[in-house]
Amino acid sequence: MKQPKTTNQEVLYVAIKQGQVSLLDFPYLAGFRTRVSNLKLKYKVDFKTEIIKDINKFGRTISYHNHIISDIENAKSIYKLMTRI
Repeated sequence: MKQPKTTNQEVLYVAIKQGQVSLLDFPYLAGFRTRVSNLKLKYKVDFKTEIIKDINKFGRTISYHNHIISDIENAKSIYKLMTRI
């Protein structure tokens, strides 16, 4: 697979490589949730979402969404179309 050139491509690339993606993978990307939403709505990537509860370094309970790709082969074909443009 080609290297990603946009943040939408980068989020999908990591999701394909890991089978899932979450905010913890992109702490530097302020628009992470927007990218996931774009992938779902515009590119029709099917994610299943689960809520993960964890404890941060200050001992506080946090929760975040983990987005799991339902069909990796379909996601790969979408990624190839995205990187071809």
